[in-house]
Amino acid sequence: MKKFLIIALMSAVAALCVSCGETGSNEDTSDIVPAQQSVAVEESSQTQPDSRMFSVLPEGAEKALDAAAKSADIAYPAQKDYQRSFGYMGKDKVNGADCYCFKVYDCKDEKFDHVADVAVSVSDSKVFTRQDGKAYTPAA
Repeated sequence: MKKFLIIALMSAVAALCVSCGETGSNEDTSDIVPAQQSVAVEESSQTQPDSRMFSVLPEGAEKALDAAAKSADIAYPAQKDYQRSFGYMGKDKVNGADCYCFKVYDCKDEKFDHVADVAVSVSDSKVFTRQDGKAYTPAA
C-alpha cells in the first residue's frame, strides 16, 4: 500500500511538471558527519512546491525511489497526520557517486514542509541524506 501511495504521489508530481531540467553539480567534498535523526521543519510552509524544479522519474529508477522512501522514513519519520511526498530532482554527483536525487516533503492541509534531500547512487544503491544547510551524509 505504501509503495502504491508513493507511486501515486510521484505520478501526480510528474503530471504537474511543465518542463524537465538538469541539476547543477552538487559535489560535496566536505568531511562526512553523522546524520541528524531529528527533523528540522522550515518555519513557513508552502502551499505546493514549484513543479518546474522537478523532473520526470526515468524508467528504471523506481528502485531508487523505494530506497529513498525507506531511508527517509527511518531517518526522518513523518509527523502525525502528515503525508510524505517526493520530488525527483534529476541525476547529480553526491560524494563522488552518480545519484538520483529527491526532495522529501511532509504535507498536511495542502501545506508542504521540506524535510530533507535524499540521493541514491545509480551503481550500488547507496543512500545519502541532507537537511537544509547541511552536507550529504551516508544513511544508516
